[in-house]
Amino acid sequence: MPTSKEIVGNQPLNGQELAHIILNDVNAVLSHDGLLGSNHIAFHRVSYEVLVTLHLDNPAYPEHKTVVRPQGKRPNVEGPPPLKNPSEEAFVSSIERHRDIISPNAARVDQGLPVSIMSKEHDGTVIERRMVYPEDAIPEGTMPEPSDIDLTRITKESWKEDKK
Repeated sequence: MPTSKEIVGNQPLNGQELAHIILNDVNAVLSHDGLLGSNHIAFHRVSYEVLVTLHLDNPAYPEHKTVVRPQGKRPNVEGPPPLKNPSEEAFVSSIERHRDIISPNAARVDQGLPVSIMSKEHDGTVIERRMVYPEDAIPEGTMPEPSDIDLTRITKESWKEDKK
């Protein structure tokens, strides 16, 4: 913990820190999917899309969307969903994750990222140190858990509507 002579500013997250948090969320969603967590299951045909929508508290960039769609150049990957002419056994899974970051430093601690600490030395010089805190250093309620929403049924229904 910082001493009384140290200042811990709650500076906004930079792009690399936010990307780190988003990648951890994507990894968490994929690792909780039973089909993708096993190397005993193989997929003959695949199509997928990754959509990241950021709602930013920044007047210059209030909202930003990134969509990653495969180009079909990889074997058995067909591009964005849905698959063309899927078999009767075709499976659909669609999960949406929401995360609210209220405190940049709490997000840094939660994700194992360093927090900047400014301290004034005896000779008056100011030194910046970067420290990684243990996860239990976050006060209760400071970092809300992300929430996942299963959109599988809605996704299937929208694809049926698109075919009409």
